[in-house]
Amino acid sequence: MKTTHLCTRKYNGEPFIFYLNEASYKGEKGCLGIEIEPYITVIAPCNAFGYTDTILLDSCGHAYSCERFFPKWILKKIEKKMTELMVQREFDRRL
Repeated sequence: MKTTHLCTRKYNGEPFIFYLNEASYKGEKGCLGIEIEPYITVIAPCNAFGYTDTILLDSCGHAYSCERFFPKWILKKIEKKMTELMVQREFDRRL
């Protein structure tokens, strides 16, 4: 799998890093034997204990964090940016 840094955005003064994850070659399969489709992950800044968190989109297109709580307004802004980046990527891929 290939990971590409797309952009970094600051919310509440903290940097959130957006990455595009996609297959390294056509037909690459993941751990369950399913072909990998491109998706975006966001790496959240470190908490007080030094751990980062990953933010993903669920099947309905809502952002959620894997281990920590984030205010709803931050998740909404991240969700909007993730959706915007995916639409941009689809547009670029069609050209």
